[in-house]
Amino acid sequence: MQPFLVSTALVALAEIGDKTQLLSLVLAARYRAPVPIILGIFAATLANHGIAAGLGDLLARTLDPSILNWAIVASFVAMGLWMLVPDKLDDEQLPRRSAHGVFLATGLAFFLAEMGDKTQLVSLAFATRFKPTTVLLGVFVATLAVHLFSVGIGEVLGVGAHMAELRRIQTGPFTEDENLVTMHELHEAVVAWREYGDESLLRRAILPVEHAVKDLPKIYIRDSAVDAICHGAPLAAPGVLHLTDDITKDGRVAIMTLKGELVAIAKALMNSHEILEAERGIVAKPMRVIMRPGTYPRQWKSPRFEEKG
Repeated sequence: MQPFLVSTALVALAEIGDKTQLLSLVLAARYRAPVPIILGIFAATLANHGIAAGLGDLLARTLDPSILNWAIVASFVAMGLWMLVPDKLDDEQLPRRSAHGVFLATGLAFFLAEMGDKTQLVSLAFATRFKPTTVLLGVFVATLAVHLFSVGIGEVLGVGAHMAELRRIQTGPFTEDENLVTMHELHEAVVAWREYGDESLLRRAILPVEHAVKDLPKIYIRDSAVDAICHGAPLAAPGVLHLTDDITKDGRVAIMTLKGELVAIAKALMNSHEILEAERGIVAKPMRVIMRPGTYPRQWKSPRFEEKG
């Protein structure tokens, strides 16, 4: 029962204000054909989330748990970048007024809109932990409840409408106003750098990796500890110089140099207060090392290193 309730609640929250909810409202207001629209949503949900739940169950059976966790994280990052691409719905793409045309167009539009959407990723992630049928049932209940409401609102409005453009304006710390560049702008930046030595446009288009973790809690470490972290060693308390006050146990933190360079993404084994009080012991374990080994001088020794010496 708990997986059903949790998947229902999460998907319902994710669908509120989502592009598919707006799509159902637009179709209902324009065509006044609630039955084929609802049936199209039902068919698309069955196909889309059935694929996600089946894939999640398959991954849970075949992949190592640590690899599976990273695969889910990578999928969220990839889909977050994909959501920056504008969504458009032209008049030519909308279905004709026949019930058959409305049903097919609704099913296809919803299937494509939900492909890679956050609700599909919720289905995939939950299916790796719980029974796919239970997860799928929760997704059905949440999706149909949200879209039945939207179709009802569109039916009451009864006015013609079309979706001209809908796009994601922010993903994590990346915003449309500050960070979005076109391929043409990127090409011009490269030309300006190659021909005139002007790096300003290129630096605006290609951001340092530290920008991606600016919202993560941070631990700043001694220079003498950097290379050890680069080789995958856990971070011990003596290597910590200062940190932010929003670190939680088992949460993710960014391990930084004193110059503000990203060394690694790590899992915190203590919260901020415990790290400040600790004089020894491991405070964080690297999950993903970013900085290349050898960037900072090696100031640690290992038995293998001493044997070679």
